[in-house]
Amino acid sequence: MQKHFLIVVNPVPSRARTKVLKQFLIFMQQKSLSYELYPTEAAISANQHYFAHHLHKFTDIVVIGGDGTLHNVINSLPRPFSLPIGLIPAGTGNDFARWLYGLHCHNRPFIFEQVVGNWTSSISLGVCEFENGHQQYFHNVLGLGFDALLAKELKHSKGLFRSLGYMVKAVQHIPFYQTKPLTLNIGDEKRQYHNLITAFANGQYFGAGMQIAPTSSPDNQALTMCRIEKLPKLKMLGQILRLFNGSHIHQDFVDYRDISEVAYIEDTGLDIEADGEYLGQSPCRIYLTKHAAKFKRLL
Repeated sequence: MQKHFLIVVNPVPSRARTKVLKQFLIFMQQKSLSYELYPTEAAISANQHYFAHHLHKFTDIVVIGGDGTLHNVINSLPRPFSLPIGLIPAGTGNDFARWLYGLHCHNRPFIFEQVVGNWTSSISLGVCEFENGHQQYFHNVLGLGFDALLAKELKHSKGLFRSLGYMVKAVQHIPFYQTKPLTLNIGDEKRQYHNLITAFANGQYFGAGMQIAPTSSPDNQALTMCRIEKLPKLKMLGQILRLFNGSHIHQDFVDYRDISEVAYIEDTGLDIEADGEYLGQSPCRIYLTKHAAKFKRLL
């Protein structure tokens, strides 16, 4: 069967992304590969409608964008879906691509060959399930607390967020940040605490390269939880700094471990972000679904 690619691209104006798209289309033409372009819509429902009516025509999906675009696509595809997904990083954070391609993350010729090739890897996805039954998938990291606050405030200015850096925004907000009580249930365990960050990681990175969960991987059979309670202001800033190299996981006051059971956040009104996108508010259940997607990746 001849391959026919659906190239999904983030349409938000970006000189860098436009350059990547042009390079890839030239590559596709040189390879005499068949394709169609689809610019994503802001509303997931519009993307869901498109995929529901057109996905049967394609053999492969290529996403050109960052974690937000990939998050949009994963939550727009019909379930179950079996088409392999190729990712060409062209966003502002590209945290998932750091895991997917490792040292080749910025090697475009290598990545172009990967996304049109036949090598695939089955990965797990995280799920955030709200009380009304709505499910939101995440491929990278879901967080409640300080990171969710920044994601909510800066969801319409990601370019500014990334260019100034997570640290700059953290320094600006930490002196005024008020932690909120969080009640976390995991199996028979119940924890009540004032939350700085509670993250559930399917991947290693968030915030454009910060190592929130350096031992995590979408290949694993569990999510990795990183939980940091309220600290004095200077210590809070210190922990944000430690996120850059992953050394925070060795601190006595950091609860860092793999979890295979459902985590339930029972409090109402706590902000939630995943893959850099603001999802909404708790209560919610968080868990892993195994072998949930196939990605183009040479192991």
